Amino acid sequence: IPSNVAMKVVERLIEQGEAKPSFLGIQYQELNPQLASEEGLNLTYGALLQDVVPDTPAAQAGLRPGDVIVAINGQMIDDRHPLVSELLEYVAGETITIEVLRDGVSFQTTLTLGERA
Repeated sequence: IPSNVAMKVVERLIEQGEAKPSFLGIQYQELNPQLASEEGLNLTYGALLQDVVPDTPAAQAGLRPGDVIVAINGQMIDDRHPLVSELLEYVAGETITIEVLRDGVSFQTTLTLGERA
């Protein structure tokens, strides 16, 4: 676990007495050049959504299979910053801004992270 993530968890434990893991409600694959080529995408970084579970934060934010999450709160999702690692920096109940690529068009949306069961 990266030290900055551990520090955030410790701060939350001290301040709130708990640090609930976050939950989006998606299944995805990290993009790489081969997968991007197979999917006909012009970018080689990000998280390609394969499934969005109904009634989850991702579904409520309007995310759909085929979307690519390219950044969270301005941090690009790439091989040095995979989606799973970036989500560890946040806890359930926090609101984040996600940059998404859909059908060649980039947009931002916000969502409040759910609690992992």
